[in-house]
Amino acid sequence: MHNKLLIPNIDIQLIKKTTVWLKGGSNRMSSLGQYVSVRDMSISKACLCHVDEAREGVSQLHYRLKAGACGAESSWEVSKVVSASYHIQVVIKPPSMASKFLPFYRRNITVQLTTDHWGTWDTEMLAMDGLPVPALGLAQESRDVFSCI
Repeated sequence: MHNKLLIPNIDIQLIKKTTVWLKGGSNRMSSLGQYVSVRDMSISKACLCHVDEAREGVSQLHYRLKAGACGAESSWEVSKVVSASYHIQVVIKPPSMASKFLPFYRRNITVQLTTDHWGTWDTEMLAMDGLPVPALGLAQESRDVFSCI
């Protein structure tokens, strides 16, 4: 029941961060004394797929987040020159009537992203001899379960 207040205030997005190290022309300084230009761009927004309220007092919200266009997105870097990285941004805001009294929650989870060009699951499995190739890697992230009261 409490999730009816929460659901409209949850925003989950895939963000692409492009970083360019420059010798001049920007107002951000890196630790090396060079200028750094950073651009964040939203690639996709998650949509709510399912609400599980099997246990009393616990609601699990299941979202689906598209990883961009097939074959178009990839994490990469040329050290100290340019990089393209991705993170999942989760923002949970309190309802507007309580926004002056309650804080909001924001978390960025860095991911290694490579959208494959296989097309369908069957094509990928045939091409890779039955081994799935993940498009999204959460290499050092553990699954956190958050409860909202």
